Amino acid sequence: MTPPNQLLPAEELGRAIFDSKDVKSAVNKGSIPPKVFLEKKGVNELSVDRLHYVSSLATAAAVQTGLRGRPCRGWAKLLQEAAAKNNREVHPDPIEPHQLHHAFIRLPFDPSLEPDKAFDIQYAHALELAMLAQWLQAPEGPAVPSSGS
Repeated sequence: MTPPNQLLPAEELGRAIFDSKDVKSAVNKGSIPPKVFLEKKGVNELSVDRLHYVSSLATAAAVQTGLRGRPCRGWAKLLQEAAAKNNREVHPDPIEPHQLHHAFIRLPFDPSLEPDKAFDIQYAHALELAMLAQWLQAPEGPAVPSSGS
């Protein structure tokens, strides 16, 4: 299903999780580690999947696995309205051919900000997003779709 160009407040977004330590924390402690929502210093956009619009969670996990070269174990799931709190913006960002469900959360700082100051802002948002998120397990799935499919 092709996602609409506008996100809805109750739309579920998922930040892919690859690290087994993060999964253990999510499963055993019931909390998402903030590092799941951190990018490199100064990067103000976080890639997410619009979970309602993936053809299947197994396929979405396979695509993520193919992009990262390591298994996608699941997602830190939160609603768009939560992701958009505290001056964050959420934008659809479809990527052909297998990530039409892609979006990003933009953090409210200029990427040209001094890296340590940017990191302080990034971490504060990562902590808040992690506190709002819930764990969603990736099912065992199909092979990564080829670019010709």
